[in-house]
Amino acid sequence: MLSRAKEKVEKAREEFIDQTQVEVILVPNPNPFQVEDRKPTVTFPDGSTIQFPEETPQNAIDEEIRNAAKEAHPDPSPQDVTGASAELESVRVWERELLEGGRRLPYPDILTWDHHFPMADVAQTLDELAREGWSVLEASEDRGLFRSDLAESISAPLTVRYLLAREEGSH
Repeated sequence: MLSRAKEKVEKAREEFIDQTQVEVILVPNPNPFQVEDRKPTVTFPDGSTIQFPEETPQNAIDEEIRNAAKEAHPDPSPQDVTGASAELESVRVWERELLEGGRRLPYPDILTWDHHFPMADVAQTLDELAREGWSVLEASEDRGLFRSDLAESISAPLTVRYLLAREEGSH
C-alpha cells in the first residue's frame, strides 16, 4: 500500500514540475547607466513566484523547483495509508466451497485473509473431510504477483483447488 501511495506522490510531483514555468524577466535597473537585470523567475502551478539573481545557475533553480514539489506533495507515511489498507482488508477473503457431482455443497465459513494462505484453516478443513471419508487426489493453484512494501513483487496463491475422492458407501 505504501509503495502505491509513494508512486502517486511521485506522479503528482512530476506533474507539479511539468506545470512550473521558468522564464527570464527583464527588470529595470534603478541606475540609468546600467542595463536591465535579467532575473530568472519561477512561476509555480498555484501562481506563486520566486525571482532569482541573474547569476543563479540552472541546477540551483531546478533544485528549488524539486523542493517546492516535495513541499506541495510530501512523502506519505504508513499512517496516511492505514485507512485505505483497512478498507482493502475487508475485500481480501478466502472462501471454502465443496463441489460434489457438479453441485455446490454448503460450506458456510468464510476465512479472512491476512496476506498469507490460510494453511491452518485449510488443514483443519481437509482433516474434517478426511473424517467423512474424503481423501486428496490432487492439489493445484493459480498464483499472482503482488506489490509489497517488503519486496518489489511477491508471488501468492489466488485460487487453490483440491481434488477429493470418497469411496462409495463411506458417506
